Order: sequence, then C-alpha cells, then structure tokens
Amino acid sequence: YALALFVPSDSQYEHGRTLAALAYRLELLGLHSESTRTRESAAAAFESAGASAWAPRLANVPTAPPSAQALLSLLTPDELEIAQKVRAGYRNQEIADELFISLRTVELRLTHIYRKVGARSRSHLVSLVG
Repeated sequence: YALALFVPSDSQYEHGRTLAALAYRLELLGLHSESTRTRESAAAAFESAGASAWAPRLANVPTAPPSAQALLSLLTPDELEIAQKVRAGYRNQEIADELFISLRTVELRLTHIYRKVGARSRSHLVSLVG
C-alpha cells in the first residue's frame, strides 16, 4: 500500500487523497464498511491539512459497480479457472475432480475468490462475474 510510505511529516492533503482513492477502490470491491472507515480517515486528514472543503465530497462519491472483467482481473490463474467452473454450474467436488485437486483446495480458493471480488455467496459470485 501507498499508505505505508506516509510518515507524519508528509503532506496531510496527499495522505487524504491516498485514503480517498483507497476508499473508492474498497467500495468498488463491495467492502462497504472498510470503505466507510477509510473515508472517515481521509476526511480527518483533509481537515488536519486545512482542506475541509474536501471532506463533504467524500460522502457523496458515486460508485459504479465493477465490471465482471475488472473483478476477474483480480484473480490468479488458478482462481480464475475455479471461478469459471462455478459460473458453468460445477459443484465443488466436480471442480476438484476436473482439475485434479483436493476438495479442500477448491474450498480455500473459493474463499479467496469471494474475498477478492466481494461475493457473499456462490450465487452472488456468479452474478458478479457472470
């Protein structure tokens, strides 16, 4: 993260801009609570920089749902292969058999996929990437 590079002596305005960009990205990924917390931190950074006009803008940032292509680009090749099998209607055991991996590996990769794309369930994953 770019946030790790900031030190207290750096510009609070730039810190706020970085936090605002991160909040936007989190929102696109469906991580609403993390996005809200990050927006609040961005507003505090803008306030401390004397750029208080920026703080109200953070609450009204429109967010478009991410495209399926954008979500799929977040996945590794192995995760992408599993996501495509899920989209095609395969069950976990069928995916494991088809890819010659264990059922547990399929479950773990699905968990990673859900987190990366912000899916809450298998059907939600299909609607996001389908």
